[in-house]
Amino acid sequence: MRWLISLVLLLAPFEALAQQAIDPADARLELHLEDRPHLSHPDEMVLLSIQGTFRIPVVREKLIQPDLTGLDWMQLGEDRWYKEMEDGFEVLKFERRMALFPQAPGEIEIAPFTHRLDLLNRRGREMKTELVSDTATLKSVPGPESEDWWFPVRALEVNDSWSNQPEALDPGSAALRIVALTIDGSPPQRIPPMPEMTGAGAHIFPHPEHRIVALGPDGPRTRVFWRWTIRPEQGSAGYLDPIRLTYFDAQTRETKEITLSAQRVAYLGGPQQVTASSGHATDPVRLADGEGISLPTVPGFALPLMLGLGLLAGMATAFGRGAWQLPRRVLFEWDLAALRSAARRGDVSGVRKRAYRTLTVHGAPVPDAVLDLDRALYGPHATKPDLAAVASSVRRAAKP
Repeated sequence: MRWLISLVLLLAPFEALAQQAIDPADARLELHLEDRPHLSHPDEMVLLSIQGTFRIPVVREKLIQPDLTGLDWMQLGEDRWYKEMEDGFEVLKFERRMALFPQAPGEIEIAPFTHRLDLLNRRGREMKTELVSDTATLKSVPGPESEDWWFPVRALEVNDSWSNQPEALDPGSAALRIVALTIDGSPPQRIPPMPEMTGAGAHIFPHPEHRIVALGPDGPRTRVFWRWTIRPEQGSAGYLDPIRLTYFDAQTRETKEITLSAQRVAYLGGPQQVTASSGHATDPVRLADGEGISLPTVPGFALPLMLGLGLLAGMATAFGRGAWQLPRRVLFEWDLAALRSAARRGDVSGVRKRAYRTLTVHGAPVPDAVLDLDRALYGPHATKPDLAAVASSVRRAAKP
């Protein structure tokens, strides 16, 4: 009997050790750097995936991240847990995605990640363990030399819009210019600052810029809004210089430039020749999209409304449109009620302003009845417009 008790006591530590041991086939943790056919430049995004695979149940877990020296980084959303088939077995998968931005050229070693786990072993007993990943190496090479702001992106879209027709403003009114940038692969702090808008014969009032970021599995998507209020000087037309934005296309590996076009701003029926602030006339400038009236002319007090709507639309684009539908519907009904009220009063000018503002806010095309209204007001032969028909056409065109 004594020898049996001694044998049990001798084997007990080995039994406990066996319970703590994990078969490498049952749990593993791996690092996967994005496979791209070129080396990255400083501040250029590189995606990192931390992946765990488990063939036994996970009770609790915590991923320990090392110090990422030499890198800026962003975690791209929440950790993801899912199941899939592997070698004929259903396995549990874990994934965390990160965006890494090397700070300088050279080789950067990414230290191992550690996954602290409470697992159920094959005997159904809970056990604690730590999985340690391998290391990874990120290589970065110097970027192209340039005097401009170094701005690497995966994709860049620019939308340049105006609240009013800048060349046909009502006397005393102003126009709000909104430049919206949509950038893939760059966090907000890496984007160039808002440029200074210059010109002649116009008062230019810059607004604070706004930056919004959404984190997805393919990296950050940042929305930036640059805004200026522009008002022509009295007795002259104004001219805005073009704005140039230089960036590095990380897909084509080329430095590119986007130019926001020059623009003339003037009051409707006023002088159209651009006069500089010093009083010297400049040569007239031919600008694109200068014929016809296809955008609204709203008074200066409506600019805060347009600004708020622009920001809400940008947030809806960045984070999804579901939350935008209800206020958009309410705003449409409010605008439509004001438009109908102006039509009943016979207020031709008020109908036109309300019609164009409603169409612009709700992104609708200009219907024929509104164009007929413009011809009736500004054409060579004045006619009496059908204001009720204008209101009905706007309702059909802009209805959410």
